[in-house]
Amino acid sequence: MYKETAEKWGAVRSVLTGEWLLPGFSRDGKLIQLYRWVRLLPGFGRKRLLATTGFEHCLYGTQLLDPAKSEVWICEGPWDAMTLREVLDLAQDDGAGGLSLCPDPARSLAASINVVATPSCKVFREDWLSLFDGKVVTLAYDSDHPRRVNGAVFRDGWDGMRQAFGLLAGRAAEVRVLRWGSEGYDPA
Repeated sequence: MYKETAEKWGAVRSVLTGEWLLPGFSRDGKLIQLYRWVRLLPGFGRKRLLATTGFEHCLYGTQLLDPAKSEVWICEGPWDAMTLREVLDLAQDDGAGGLSLCPDPARSLAASINVVATPSCKVFREDWLSLFDGKVVTLAYDSDHPRRVNGAVFRDGWDGMRQAFGLLAGRAAEVRVLRWGSEGYDPA
């Protein structure tokens, strides 16, 4: 990811700890949360975004939303959203069903597509719905492998997309999902 992309989304490194800090904005673009990108246990596991001020979760990228754009892609996590936005900035429809590099941002795929991100596949708030009224929404969550706990199967990414899909149905003009195989994940 380019440094400029992280800066555009408001991500910075803490001068005190070196941790990545990401702002969280309300629906109307006001800063209401700050997340830290940290490893919960030193030397163990993957990093997580932790809210620093209370427990209100935010969509990432709402400060960049352009209401004139007809499409919104919702990613699971800010890093995926930032990377997707970079790709959309550089790509255009080639007219033959494929993509080609785009030298002109006004003609790129990003010219008609907003990109935001949830803080987790398990978080989609009803008070976010008005941002997607009448838009074509694509849910692009991760390919999480199922977890089995006491005989129950949990497919976090797939289950999260289904929950968001249910909330968006009837509000968005159309809802699409990135489907990672028949069970909601790619076993490979």
